[in-house]
This record gives sequence, structure tokens and C-alpha cells, in this order.
Amino acid sequence: MNHIRTFKNISRNKGLIEIVFVLLFTLLLLASCHAEETAADTVHPQIIGAHDIHYTRGRPLPDLLKDVSATDDVDGEIPVEVDDSAVDFDELGEYSIVYKARDRAGNYAQKTVKVYVDGYRGDQVTTEAVEAIADEVLAEILTDGMTNREKAEAIHDWIAVHMTYLPTPEVVDSIGKLPQAAYIGFTEGNGNCYTLYAMGEILLTRAGIPNIPISNKDPEHYWSLVKVDGEWLHFNVYAGQPDRGACCEPDESMLGFFGGKMAWTYDPADMEEWEGID
Repeated sequence: MNHIRTFKNISRNKGLIEIVFVLLFTLLLLASCHAEETAADTVHPQIIGAHDIHYTRGRPLPDLLKDVSATDDVDGEIPVEVDDSAVDFDELGEYSIVYKARDRAGNYAQKTVKVYVDGYRGDQVTTEAVEAIADEVLAEILTDGMTNREKAEAIHDWIAVHMTYLPTPEVVDSIGKLPQAAYIGFTEGNGNCYTLYAMGEILLTRAGIPNIPISNKDPEHYWSLVKVDGEWLHFNVYAGQPDRGACCEPDESMLGFFGGKMAWTYDPADMEEWEGID
């Protein structure tokens, strides 16, 4: 009987040994294949689409990975990482960012490009560029079904919240230059009453709300009249104070600003351009 048990144990152990042998052989085969594959893959990935970037301070931050990809001859498309830790998007200057990609075999690719953070350049500002910024703002703050009054209120409050009263030399120089003044406001976030008026005119016009310029000489001040519900009403923004300005308000709302005197002027002919539009 002992001989029988011993034979059974030997048979059982032999079966286990065979299983272990098969597993080891499989692992060695896989390791060998992987080693061969790794040894054969010595080609570095390619980073595609990375290029120098020009960014205007104050605009929405650029998508640094837009249109950037990496491909490998074995792995196909692989992830790309970007290191922008050296860039200060709030300070003018020239910076570098680094794109990196690595395939499964450990082959590494790296590409460095420049980021130029620019400020206001009045001679290069176009109406189309300012309108494009305005359209981005309107897409954020307006919704379908809004009345013109509701749209005007949303525009008024957005300007007030996003602006600081700061008449820098470039701000003062932009008085009478509507696209440039609005551009400073949108990108720098500061300005004077003309800046606020310019931003308002661009936004109101792009939103389809009738508006005309209005001004006062003493004290010097600029704002708009808007046509809402068939009436021409005042649209006057205070930087940083959405509750203080006049939005779709009658003449009386502006009397306190000018010491009780209605001394402002506007060109009635401007209203004719909006005839038939409420």
C-alpha cells in the first residue's frame, strides 16, 4: 500500500512539475519576444504641430496642445505632455515651453518652442479683432430668448465687473480711437470712461441692440444711448461698480453725475441709422 501511495504522490508531483514548466516556458517566451521587440524599436517618436506662439496679455489663455500630436513607428499615436512652468502669461516677455513624448520602448522625443507674451499694440488693432473678442464675451453671457433689455443689462454688468478705472498713458491716447480703446479694455482690464463706452458700443452693436454715442464736455465723459422697448435710454458703466451705473435709464438717472445739469450732446442723425429697429 505504501508503494501505491508513493506512486500516486509521484504522479501528482509530476503533474505539478509539468504545469510549472509550461508556465515558466511561456513567461520566458513572452520575455524573449518583448526583449526582441524592445531591441528592435530604437526609433524616436515624432512631435508634430508644435510651433512658436504669440499671446496677447489679457486674452483667454491659449490651448498649448491644440493641433499638437506625437506618433511612433511602432506604437502609433502616443500622448504628448507640455511643460509651461517657465511661462508667466501676465508679464510681457519671451519664454520657452517644452513638448515631450515617450513610446513604450522608452524612446524619447522633446521639442522646445517660444511663447511671446505681447501687450497692447495700437497700430495693429483692427475692428475685426475687437469684434472677435466681443463675440467671445457675448457667447458667455447671452442666452436664447433674452430681451434687448436683458442683453443690455448683462453687457453692462460684465463690463463693470471686469474693468478697473486706470487711465494709463495708452488709455488716454486711445480716446477717440474706438477699436483701440475697446481692445485695451478687453485685454488689459483697465481704462477710463471712453474705454467703457467703446467696449459697450462694440458689445451692444454685436448683440444687435441699437446704440449711439453721447458725451459731455464739462466734466468730460463718454457713454451710450440704447434703444430698448422703443425708447432711447442711458447706458453708462462704472468700472468695478455694476450697481452704480445707469443701464436703460431715463435722463434723470444722469443728472446726479453732472450736478443736475443736462449738458450732454449727441447727434440725432445717429438715431436714424437704427430706425425701425427696437
